[in-house]
Amino acid sequence: HGYLDYTSSHLASCMDSIPYSQILRLRRICSQDEVPHTRSSQMASLFRERGFPSPTTDEARTRVSSTPRNTALSPHSPTCKQGRVLLVITFHPTSRQIHT
Repeated sequence: HGYLDYTSSHLASCMDSIPYSQILRLRRICSQDEVPHTRSSQMASLFRERGFPSPTTDEARTRVSSTPRNTALSPHSPTCKQGRVLLVITFHPTSRQIHT
């Protein structure tokens, strides 16, 4: 599988959201309740092989398992914070000195 290695130079928040979004994707595409549970366990193992912490994958599985399929299938609109100035820069691990 081509999942990113957890030690790659990406924001921690970005890396931590990958297991959740992929397991939620399973929830959306599987119509039977048993299948996402089994497959999410397999997917969590794959993420752990790529260095993702167990608490991150376990939390993702817990959050998704408590999400009804109808809710997972319904579209949502991202919330935008008005009046916020965005700073777009190339990420580098040493750039963590920039605080929000």
